[in-house]
Amino acid sequence: MKNTIHTAATAPEKSRPLLEGVHQKMGMIPNILGGMAEAPASLQAYLSLSAAFGSTSLSATEQQVVALSISHTNGCDYCMAAHTTMAQGAGVSQEVLDALRNNTALEPKLEALRTFALRMQDTKGHLEAGELESFLAADFSEEQAFEVITGIALKVITNYSNRLLNTPVDVAFAANTWEKSSCEPACGCNM
Repeated sequence: MKNTIHTAATAPEKSRPLLEGVHQKMGMIPNILGGMAEAPASLQAYLSLSAAFGSTSLSATEQQVVALSISHTNGCDYCMAAHTTMAQGAGVSQEVLDALRNNTALEPKLEALRTFALRMQDTKGHLEAGELESFLAADFSEEQAFEVITGIALKVITNYSNRLLNTPVDVAFAANTWEKSSCEPACGCNM
């Protein structure tokens, strides 16, 4: 694979307006989106799903718990750096970010969210008896269970795309570089 990171000028024609929109919104085109631009339908799917996930009833912190938990377990260094930066911009506490990046315990409600997201991914949705109930008992709703699935789908797109591209971390995210080796040996991530 040639691993091309496109700009709005070099992207396939159908990807150009999408990248231009990203640049207008973010002031940059993240490398992952420049790479995904090779497949306009994939880039469009990511942007649509990202917007949908961003409009869920999950708080900004809860959204980042899902994104960082899935990225951590998938060993995606690019997404860990990018989402840490986005989480900081959204006001997620450093304590929560440190716990997500190091796979250490969160406060009970956020830990229930992380556990549910990881179990959904690990079991491919085949939860054991009581797992959904535990999530709901942590003051989440059935609607939010589906929203977690949306977040998992979003991270599958970027985590897998980053694997194909071996995406270099953008300068804007470099201060939050994360290395797979920095997580606990028994964390269960797929390193």
